[in-house]
Amino acid sequence: MFVLPIIFISVFGLAFGGADTDKTYDIAVIKNNTESYQAFKEATASMPITLKDGETSDKKLFNLQEINNIEEGEKLIKDNAIVLFFEWDGNKVVVYGESTNFSLPFLASGLQNIASNFIGIKTDFFEIKSIDQRGDDFSGFDFLVPGLIVYSMLLMIPVICNEVSDIVEKKKIFRFFTAKVKSYHIILGMLWYQIILALIQIGISFFAVSLFGFELKESLLTAFVVAIPMTFFTSGVGLFIGAFSKDQDMSSNLGTMASIILGFFSGSFIVGVENIMRFSVFGYEMSFSEIFPSKYATDALTQILLYNGGLQDVIKEMIILSGSGLLILILGILFYQKNQLNRIN
Repeated sequence: MFVLPIIFISVFGLAFGGADTDKTYDIAVIKNNTESYQAFKEATASMPITLKDGETSDKKLFNLQEINNIEEGEKLIKDNAIVLFFEWDGNKVVVYGESTNFSLPFLASGLQNIASNFIGIKTDFFEIKSIDQRGDDFSGFDFLVPGLIVYSMLLMIPVICNEVSDIVEKKKIFRFFTAKVKSYHIILGMLWYQIILALIQIGISFFAVSLFGFELKESLLTAFVVAIPMTFFTSGVGLFIGAFSKDQDMSSNLGTMASIILGFFSGSFIVGVENIMRFSVFGYEMSFSEIFPSKYATDALTQILLYNGGLQDVIKEMIILSGSGLLILILGILFYQKNQLNRIN
């Protein structure tokens, strides 16, 4: 009871409290022939990082590249190659970026300061324009719906933890042994049960979000397919936790903590979680949220529910979700069999 608030606060603190104070951001500027363009570009490229103590770092805040037009900048943002781009005409600076990028206001203020040094503080000398790929036809609630549905499935983790721990704590193993029940009978029965529950859960979730104005698309049935590999993942996590838990209370509490953490990094609570805690691995830039299979379930449901996409549009997400879900399920089964069900066989 006392640990859950700490876990919840720690997750948000980890994501938002430890802001990078010594990080260089990739941005772009649209080329033009104005007289002050070159000077403005050089001032932007040479802007140092200001540290928390007010001192300036030797590192630069921006890694600046030139582009030819807005379309090129939008593609670079979509590919996560840059965090924003801007244009300067000698009188005004316009910054383009995704509204879900939490670094956008901070970085835009740096460009605003540079512009004010060139032309002073004038009316309408600075503007931020959103280029969200999502379009203008959706509400903030619509963007949250895929993550909320994923979270409804993640909430099955503490239920699974409770079930698998109940077998051991209430000494049902002897009953299974005398009935010649094998461990794989128990696990397969639980998986079928969880798949049915997940389909019912996702159906209830669709009904609930429709009551709040979410428009269900024709591709709704495709979204149910995502529930199957998600069930593999949630069952695997539940089995893994149950394998190392001493009793039902411990197992359920750990399952609840896991569902909260996974829900946050899956985008269930905030939109744009993929824009925080980014890092580079062998030259490939990725977000911390991409480590979690459930994030790919959210991405798949976003394409299906918001853009009426089909399975052909979420092949990458389904492959990653299915592969990682099966791997975690297999590991969960092995550890649960070894630690809790070894007496049955």
